[in-house]
Amino acid sequence: MIRIPAYLHEIFGETQTRAEILLVLGFGAIGTLALVVLDPWAFGDIPLWRAVIAAVLAFDICAGAVANLTAGTSDHYAARPRARWVFIAVHLHLVAIAWLFGEGMFEAVAVWLYTVAAASAVNLLHGRRTQRPVAGALFALGALMVLLLGPAMLPALQALCVVFMFKVIYAFGVSHRAA
Repeated sequence: MIRIPAYLHEIFGETQTRAEILLVLGFGAIGTLALVVLDPWAFGDIPLWRAVIAAVLAFDICAGAVANLTAGTSDHYAARPRARWVFIAVHLHLVAIAWLFGEGMFEAVAVWLYTVAAASAVNLLHGRRTQRPVAGALFALGALMVLLLGPAMLPALQALCVVFMFKVIYAFGVSHRAA
């Protein structure tokens, strides 16, 4: 186990394995690269500074989807109920990315609102057997809605919406305790 410096506890928790850190960073990088390569119009039709910020936010979404599944991160937030609520509330990544892309704002706000409501419901089920299946159902319902919006959204934003919902509703919302 690797002891994580205090300033990174919000991301990795207090301890992680080398494999988990590599997986988190690797998926963050590969997921972001896939978005940039497979939807070059989203990132290429905006000023470079906006594309770079959007890519950094995309990296955070992708890496966080994996980090939130690790025991270290899950245990960190399980011990801090107030921090769980703050985490849910401050994740405005999709809205910021839609603004940076210059389109998809309505859809991004709708997905963000749904994600906050769903993650809040899942968080209220902490310690109950139903937490995991409810989180799975709410994530799947949200993913269906996003996929059905298809033509109305940039492919990169649509993909990020699905990963974002997974990150916040399921990966973060469910307690993946090591014990």
